[in-house]
Amino acid sequence: MSEDLPPTPPASRRKNLLLALMLLAAMIVAVGYSASQSGLLSQLFPPGEEKLPRVDFKELHSRIEKPEELSYVKFIEDATLGEYDRANPKASAWYEEGRVAAQLFAFVTAQGDTYGEGLLALAERHANRAWNKSCRDPLILAVCDVYLYSYRDFHSNDSNGGNRHLANAQAMLASGYPVICKLETASVAMKNLLSLKHKEKPIDDLTAVVARIPAFFDETMKCLAGLIESAPPERIPYWKFDRLLSDIKNDALLLADAAERMDTILAAAKASGGQRAYCQGNAFISLAWAARGTGWANTVTQEGWRVMAQRLADARKALTEGAAAFPGNKWLPALMLTVELGDNTGPAGMDAWFQKSVAIDPDYPRPYKSKMYYLQPKWHGTPRAIVDFGRECLATGRWDACIPMVLVDGFAQLGTQYETLFEDATVWKLFRETSEEFLRRYPRSVLYHTKFFEAAVLGKHWDIARAQLKILGDHWDHSVLNEREFNERKAAIPGGA
Repeated sequence: MSEDLPPTPPASRRKNLLLALMLLAAMIVAVGYSASQSGLLSQLFPPGEEKLPRVDFKELHSRIEKPEELSYVKFIEDATLGEYDRANPKASAWYEEGRVAAQLFAFVTAQGDTYGEGLLALAERHANRAWNKSCRDPLILAVCDVYLYSYRDFHSNDSNGGNRHLANAQAMLASGYPVICKLETASVAMKNLLSLKHKEKPIDDLTAVVARIPAFFDETMKCLAGLIESAPPERIPYWKFDRLLSDIKNDALLLADAAERMDTILAAAKASGGQRAYCQGNAFISLAWAARGTGWANTVTQEGWRVMAQRLADARKALTEGAAAFPGNKWLPALMLTVELGDNTGPAGMDAWFQKSVAIDPDYPRPYKSKMYYLQPKWHGTPRAIVDFGRECLATGRWDACIPMVLVDGFAQLGTQYETLFEDATVWKLFRETSEEFLRRYPRSVLYHTKFFEAAVLGKHWDIARAQLKILGDHWDHSVLNEREFNERKAAIPGGA
């Protein structure tokens, strides 16, 4: 049998062959990464004919309780599909795949993905297939880029990647798609461009692409103005303020400019005083954390601490006055919990704001999530406080609003600080039963299947880890685990997955 095998090459040839293979692998990785920068990875590694899950838009619509929000989502979907149909012939090979991607992107942009069902990831898979079939609609690239640079949290690595992403975004802004879809695209592009601006060791000269940021920021703010002028449902501006400020959070100069422009936009649109107070408070919070920086406390300068304290005081004033003037506004007291995180007046002060927000709307998840984060030991709480508040969230029974899942989220955060947390019988019972009940109600939640899988691995509950991995396959939630972390969790399972 050994005669059928090729002869072993001499050592020198083996070494040259190994070097060649290593060089080839490096080239594949480099080219694959470059392609991924524009959402085109599937051109190199086609997804094949995997059957994608069917999207039941009627079911998605049925979950939206407020009539004005449902009408808005349908309006954005119809406008998006109308523009897509105008530009893409029905007879084209990509038509159906691209249309599903377009409608999913419209839904996620206008409504979100409440139950973590991976709707944007699914949109990207459809968009990649449409691209492979020669679709060149700007929305298809927008879907891929938003998924890649936001959900996957990738960043361009050089000027070519930055310019390519900018060109994709500008094509979307020049299209006839709804302004809310354009704003989503522009906001994510700003995030990526700013990552290039602040890159410590760039691969090449980024001067030219960074110089394009101010003009593109103008276009982004025009999108925001267009959205506000369109008078969307009340929650939309609050959501989009959060998104835009988060995407530019690492640039203090741009944050200050954005805060001023946002207030001007709201004033021109005669927006509510509550929205203006929220926007001002949110901008001050972002400026506070930009002044502090993202490093450990011992790396923050005295000037950084001083500016942070001043900006948090400004935020407290804007939000406190706003909450007094608009007592029915749930967003203002909920945002105050973030102020308390950095400018702590004690548990009683934090809880007073929490109670104000949930009294207005007990189904609003943000105050629950903010309180849970406040109670993390690295801030102002203890593991016991996490467990007790998790039980309170579970006891609400507000599954449709995901309030019980604050327990799961809080335990998952705590697990990053305590490696053996999920080996504790009490913690694991609460985590497991809460996860199982939620996933019984929302079995397509990729987000919580992924969290359940990770906790099971960390707690050495191997049967559950295997069961969750079988459900996830290769489509886990990348906001929970990146590819390296996911593969490490898989490898930790005894005997393989």
